[in-house]
Amino acid sequence: MLEVSIIIPTYNEERFIKTCLDSIYGQSFPVNKMEILVIDGKSSDQTIQVVKQEIEAGRSNLRLLENPQRIQASALNLGIRASTGKYIVRMDAHTTYDCDYVKKCVEIARDTGADNVGGIAIATGKTRIGKVISLALSCSFGVGNAVFRLGGIDGEVKTVPFGTFPRETFEKFGLFNESLARCEDKEFNYRIRKGGGRIFMSKDLKAFYNNRETIRGLAKQCHDNGLWNMFTLVLSPGSLSIRHFVPFVFVSSLIGIGTAVLVGLLTASWLQTLAWVLVIELWLYFILNIIFSMRLAQQETYHQLPLLMLIFFVMHTSYGLGSIVGAFKTPWFRNKVHKATQARVSV
Repeated sequence: MLEVSIIIPTYNEERFIKTCLDSIYGQSFPVNKMEILVIDGKSSDQTIQVVKQEIEAGRSNLRLLENPQRIQASALNLGIRASTGKYIVRMDAHTTYDCDYVKKCVEIARDTGADNVGGIAIATGKTRIGKVISLALSCSFGVGNAVFRLGGIDGEVKTVPFGTFPRETFEKFGLFNESLARCEDKEFNYRIRKGGGRIFMSKDLKAFYNNRETIRGLAKQCHDNGLWNMFTLVLSPGSLSIRHFVPFVFVSSLIGIGTAVLVGLLTASWLQTLAWVLVIELWLYFILNIIFSMRLAQQETYHQLPLLMLIFFVMHTSYGLGSIVGAFKTPWFRNKVHKATQARVSV
């Protein structure tokens, strides 16, 4: 049995997969003690070709698998089943890793006996807008109390990005839930904790991920995260924290109060009260937005201030709108999961 199996789900990652693989093959951990499995969801770009070229160029222990279901949880499960390593390191294709990352992951997992080990995820943008987005993704106003984005801690936590798992973790707690196109890591980490397992974070483990480079791309990502948070709530309520629903409450209140005021559904006194609530809520939000944006802008230059404020607003409202859409679609999702479960049982 090899010491480490690295599993990397991919879909249209031609821009990043080679640099990701380069950072893996540049690890201080011996290459002959690990295998790298790229599990691709039928990419329509050059991802598959790039991986094949790397294999032909002599990349040892690199394998390419196909993920016909094209969702991340399925790719992870395929990789876990096909792997042979004592430790399974889940990596992301649009991310690069410190040269000691794998070595430290294995050492910490061995020393702590934790069921999942992870570190901090550092956002890195390449373009002007991408760099400002990376600032927002490293700020508590943007991401709440997500410690893995805010510098991390050394100790037990509820969840970590990516993750290094002793093989026994999957024997004890099962595999990833393939009903979830997103948030599968949150649900799995909750299952670990619920089953008496431990998740350990180390600030020494650093992964540098390429964040979205456009406001439109960021808005879509936040919308989809909010949407799948509501679906995850159906399957595993305990896997999410309060911070995941703050944008939902914020945007719902703006839409609800704004609609009531505009349509005039209530009496004049109630409309006046609600109008003041709406004004105060927006006023408080933009005051906080200005304060945090000014703090971050000091790290760059103050001409980034309007862009930072816009990015924060896009993040919060997109996330909230996605959660609202998800709330309306949860009956459909619940029915879908039920049908899938029945099909598995019948088979």
